[in-house]
Amino acid sequence: MEIIRRCSLYALSCVVLFTGLSGLFSDRAFAASDYDSTVQVADHLILTDQTGGSDTEDISTSYMGYITGTDASYSQCDSTCKEYINDVISSGSGWYISQYYNGTATFYFTSDTSARLDFHTVGGVSTRTALSITTSPSSYYCLNIQYYGGTNVEVYNSCSALADYDSATNTRYNRPFLATIPINYPSGYAGAEPPASLDDTRPVIKPEFTYQLSDKKLTATDHNQDLPTFTPDEGYNIVKYQVEWSTFKCGSYDESHGINAGSCQSPSLKDHQILDQASDYTYTVSDYAHYQLTAEYLVQECYRYPSYPATPDYCFDISLGTELPDYRFTSTSHDFDINGQSLSGDTSSETCDVSGFCQVTEEDCTIQPDVFSTMRCNFNNALNTGLLNPSLNAFKSLISSLVVPSTPTCGFSLSNVNIPGGGLFSFSSFGSSVCNRAAQIRSAFPIGLLVINFLLALLELKLVVDMVNKLLNDKDNDVIVGVNQ
Repeated sequence: MEIIRRCSLYALSCVVLFTGLSGLFSDRAFAASDYDSTVQVADHLILTDQTGGSDTEDISTSYMGYITGTDASYSQCDSTCKEYINDVISSGSGWYISQYYNGTATFYFTSDTSARLDFHTVGGVSTRTALSITTSPSSYYCLNIQYYGGTNVEVYNSCSALADYDSATNTRYNRPFLATIPINYPSGYAGAEPPASLDDTRPVIKPEFTYQLSDKKLTATDHNQDLPTFTPDEGYNIVKYQVEWSTFKCGSYDESHGINAGSCQSPSLKDHQILDQASDYTYTVSDYAHYQLTAEYLVQECYRYPSYPATPDYCFDISLGTELPDYRFTSTSHDFDINGQSLSGDTSSETCDVSGFCQVTEEDCTIQPDVFSTMRCNFNNALNTGLLNPSLNAFKSLISSLVVPSTPTCGFSLSNVNIPGGGLFSFSSFGSSVCNRAAQIRSAFPIGLLVINFLLALLELKLVVDMVNKLLNDKDNDVIVGVNQ
């Protein structure tokens, strides 16, 4: 008996030690790159009035008219400059564009094919990183476009980094819009990648979350089910999505600029959490003010131990551009005026611009074509106010989660397994077949699936009640008498 006891203690010690060591290497123990937060892609080029006015100018598709055309009210780009830029553009490479934080836009053009963009620290400040030209092109033009109200758009000779971020002050000076110049990404880089063309028709993948605000407490949960996956590298067996949540306090809030131009100005980071996709994000602000909540996906490939969840997954961040190049990953943001009131909503049913900023817009229910559309419209508008709106939104999200996505995917992938004696069992093809059949069933019987889930819930309730009643061992004291009669 003593030998058995010692062996048991030894085995238990090994399990505890193995679990503890595995925890050291779990989730984000291996940071992908110190530069991952440097780049935040700008989907629009929005110029704000440099004279202090409330007007803005969107030049996302019209900027070339100001640079090489005659649309600018004032320009320091002469005929030689314009001819040079036209030659660079016709070659299809050698230029980048970025959105500067104060509402101006920067353009860099070079015909030097040796030009490269690199990540580096700025001015020896370890917290401030940038993505910019670090080589010395033989020739180039760098221009800055500014807006001065009305039709006054001016072009100046000026230059700055493509992306520039100070993590200590949480100041983002530049956001890249486009880059055809090759970028030298650091080893393990898993951050955003600027597009090399404006003709990016890839499906957009971004969080869709419900939110609830009660006084100073903010809760959000991502419910996007339409997420792509891939076959993990050898040695890993699952693909896992996490959500990077960030809450910013606005230094000032200018509603006149509109949501596209970023009403939340001079934001300061107040909370940052990386959670599994199914986990609830919760944060309580310290004081009443305007805040902005931002969510962005992180994708990992992991090895899941047989003892999971006792032993955490062993994970690495992946490069989205390498493993999932056919998708464009962006963030989702929502502004909140936290003033003691209760509020709830769902970004998937709100109006969101191409940058991922979402806002509530009430639908006009008086112009609906039929009575059912009018009822739906009134129901959706009612979700934005009232004491019961958190529960109603939760119910709506539950129903939405049962709907088959446009491109159903499996979120659980397994590596192929070698069969002793020769042969290979392809989990990837097997999993693909199972996923396709499941999608067909869900598409054909969506109502049946809902009914089955409801019946299973009733069965589970009955089992729980039976267990409680048996523990009481007295039929007269049954918790729910009617269930068993």
